[in-house]
Amino acid sequence: MKRYLPVAAVASAAAVLYFWNLGGAPMVVGGDEAHFAMHARAIAATGHDIDGRFLPLFFRIDPATWYQPMLVYLIAAVLKVASVSEWSIRAPIAFLAIVNVALMYAVGKRLFGSTRYAVLCAALLAMTPAHLILSRMALDYVCPLPFVLGWLWCLLTAIETDNVWLALAGGLLLGVGFFSYVAAWFQMPVSLVTTLATMYVVKSRSRLWLAACAGFFALLLPFAVWVWFHGDAVGAIVSRYSVADAHRSSALASVRYLLHYFVIQERLSLYWKYFDPVYLFLAGSPDPALGTRKAGIFLLGAGVLLAYGIYAILRRSDRGVLLLAGFASAPLAPVIINSGDAIQRQAVVMPFGVLIAVYGARQLLESPNKVVRTCTVLVLLTVPVQFAYFAHDYFTDYRMRAADRIDPLNFGEVAQYSLGPDAPGDIPRFYLSESLDDGVARWQFYLAKYHRDDMWPRTWMLDPAAKNHWSMLAPLPTAPFDGERIPQGSVFVLNANDPAMSRLVGPGKCCEVVREVRSASGNPASLIIRTR
Repeated sequence: MKRYLPVAAVASAAAVLYFWNLGGAPMVVGGDEAHFAMHARAIAATGHDIDGRFLPLFFRIDPATWYQPMLVYLIAAVLKVASVSEWSIRAPIAFLAIVNVALMYAVGKRLFGSTRYAVLCAALLAMTPAHLILSRMALDYVCPLPFVLGWLWCLLTAIETDNVWLALAGGLLLGVGFFSYVAAWFQMPVSLVTTLATMYVVKSRSRLWLAACAGFFALLLPFAVWVWFHGDAVGAIVSRYSVADAHRSSALASVRYLLHYFVIQERLSLYWKYFDPVYLFLAGSPDPALGTRKAGIFLLGAGVLLAYGIYAILRRSDRGVLLLAGFASAPLAPVIINSGDAIQRQAVVMPFGVLIAVYGARQLLESPNKVVRTCTVLVLLTVPVQFAYFAHDYFTDYRMRAADRIDPLNFGEVAQYSLGPDAPGDIPRFYLSESLDDGVARWQFYLAKYHRDDMWPRTWMLDPAAKNHWSMLAPLPTAPFDGERIPQGSVFVLNANDPAMSRLVGPGKCCEVVREVRSASGNPASLIIRTR
């Protein structure tokens, strides 16, 4: 029992950190979070998604957007026992973060054969800034990590023990991980190739790599069946991520495009930028929702150890090469789709970076030179100090800075006014402007949070041109700007700068502004308008 105490202690400390004020940091709900939550709520209640499909393999958000299934089903499991709230929809991802920390301990113990270094692996991942940020949102960016770490442990153990069942388990984990996040469509096959290459180098028996392949491809059979019946959906997904478009209508044309000389040059340049020290160790993602700009993807002390770890692995050429392969291949998914500074699409860089850093730390701490050992200890001590500075900013000022990016409408205040304890009397109709960013999904999230599903049948889309509207959640009716058809007391929500306001508010118009909602930074965000 004592052997589990170190990992239990690290995981418990991480749980306090990752679940602390989970409903308030981030302080607003993003549009994608709302989409995940509403599909999960429907699954938890009926077993069908909001479009009526029974336990679907993928979830349609709009005609061009499909979500991976894993997070939806994880949130649905929580919503079986909890009501919809910011905390309940984010709890599954925070829980996965703790699983990641525990798995890092297991991988570190297998790789380094030491409890001390295993604890260091787990602690460094828990204190990785990007891991904390991505693990406190109801988004599936870190969903692949438990499967990558589980696969890595199975691979390391299988090649040491010649255990065919562990090789099979590693392949199965990669197969399940394929459905965790869209970037896993690249990451998991690359990990399988890494598996086969590693087994070849260490001269493992053929039954091991056959078992790994069998596990991986067995779980891709459902995907193959789904593609057979939803070929258009796959095309939409590929087009959305710029692998193909209207000018490259076939998969072959897309591959030929990617192999063009100038495209290769462009992608190589982008790939190199993912290893920019400023991005990795100083500033992090420029997206306010994904980085504080107070720290990099990794903390600076971990970066120093990571740099030495790369040098040590290249010099020794042992199992650490496997770590380098994972670290170097992490940006492939965003590079292929020509996306820069996308830590969310290369999240697997974090565990591999931490493992390489611990590899470097071990080499330095076991040096016969006392000065080297002392300097290494000092570098390690800077990690919790810098993390404390980062965490303080994350839980205070950063919440405000990120809020404008995550929810530019400040829809939480709109819902508070319309649905909260001090809401106006009965609202006959609630009109959402079509121009609102994920307005329908956000609105339904808050209807569920405030237990006001009775308002959903009275929700209309405001369509200035009276065009047909395809809703993400339900076939909502549309309404033109016609004051005679709008019931008295109805409420409208528009962007603060929506030109449609002039047709509703003013002399001789049917409505008046009752609330100007401001963003967290104090700028005009949205308007709440009501008929007189």
